[in-house]
Amino acid sequence: MSLIAPAVFVESGPERCSGLPVMRYGPDSLHAALGEDLLLIRHASEHHITPGGAVQAFNFTARGIPRGRRHIGQ
Repeated sequence: MSLIAPAVFVESGPERCSGLPVMRYGPDSLHAALGEDLLLIRHASEHHITPGGAVQAFNFTARGIPRGRRHIGQ
């Protein structure tokens, strides 16, 4: 199985990071954005403390393409 492991800001996370706008996702909205072909293997949330002392929450997921499929959409 081929795997990807994106880390994203949670839905209630900051609107900007280092002055740039960011996208924010929950498990369901990330699944919709990545597509139905990627199977959810595991999901976790973590709080990160920035160098400035702010707390930022992230969602991590492990997703995979099932064996026998060479790419998404096949």
